[in-house]
Amino acid sequence: MKLTSEIIQTNLDKLESLKKDFQILNDYYKETDNEKLKLMYSEGRNYGLLSYMLFIDFVKSVEKLNQQVFYNKKIKLKEFQSVLVDNASDLRVKQLLKSKGKVSFEKLINSPKWDLYSGNRRRRGGVRYHDNFVSSSAIIANFCIQNEIEIQDTSRISDYYYKPLYPIDITVKKEIELTNNLVGFMFDTLSKEQYDFRRINVDNITRFIQLEIEKRMKSIDKGESVKLIETSDFYSGLAPNKVYTVISKDIQSGRLTVNIQNDLGFNRSYPYRIFETVTNLRNSALDELLNF
Repeated sequence: MKLTSEIIQTNLDKLESLKKDFQILNDYYKETDNEKLKLMYSEGRNYGLLSYMLFIDFVKSVEKLNQQVFYNKKIKLKEFQSVLVDNASDLRVKQLLKSKGKVSFEKLINSPKWDLYSGNRRRRGGVRYHDNFVSSSAIIANFCIQNEIEIQDTSRISDYYYKPLYPIDITVKKEIELTNNLVGFMFDTLSKEQYDFRRINVDNITRFIQLEIEKRMKSIDKGESVKLIETSDFYSGLAPNKVYTVISKDIQSGRLTVNIQNDLGFNRSYPYRIFETVTNLRNSALDELLNF
């Protein structure tokens, strides 16, 4: 196959768009403290943002290596050779890469020697080379794009240049906001009461809070009606403002899901956050009338 710039540009555009919708992605991109990055990584993974956090890791590593994820200017041959040589680990491979041009590089990337020099295959004596290409993956992909190099094995190119990043369920944004608001409210209230957090048992209180929240999350009965209030291309078989009957409920990956029969006639589980119970909607409307 021949790489084009379309997929990597699309992936970069998706990331920039989602950084505006999800503050945690923007913070993760800017943060440098490893401990804070670990906490953000764990939180983002719980919200289904892992693929974009890994892409941010890739972007940051490329920038640290003085390369560009996407080169919009022609890569000069001397620049290409210099980056390859500087980022290679083994002396023998460095010497080999000093004279690689378009034709000779195309032969190399499609030859068994690539596996050898990237450490995927043992050389004579059972010894392996280091991966001499991983730190140059960005400029390699861009060089292949610009020179229309035919690549027989795409595993030798970073996935971000030929695989689109999966779309993110934008409705999870409200879940994040509600979760952060709830946590903020709890700690603001406790701080005002001057609780000494050093005296509590964190395991017991975490378990107690989880059980109490789960109990309230599950306060929806089989046969209860729910109305779709959040439309998203991420979920198919549903119609805006339509009412559905709850068949069952469950907590999956920390969030409440309801099983309903969708418009295609299939029983499927959806996150409750895209619905509202008819009872809640009715009570909300009644409150508005009474407060008018």
